[in-house]
Amino acid sequence: MAAHIFTPDSYGLSLFALPPMLTASTMLALGVNVLRRERDSRVSISFFIMTLTGAVWLSSYALMYCARSAGVAVAWGQ
Repeated sequence: MAAHIFTPDSYGLSLFALPPMLTASTMLALGVNVLRRERDSRVSISFFIMTLTGAVWLSSYALMYCARSAGVAVAWGQ
């Protein structure tokens, strides 16, 4: 099953995947920008970890929407 997850043939373009990917990339850009501006702050590092976690979560939803088979979509949803 894991081999199907990493095969490009298992995915196709989907309009439903666009909003989560845009939100994930915006969240990640915000986290990187805050981390870059406030380098040594523990709050900025915590904020970056929170935005990174949210971006990974939303990216998995986008990959779930792009999956062509139900098995691959379930693997991203677990």
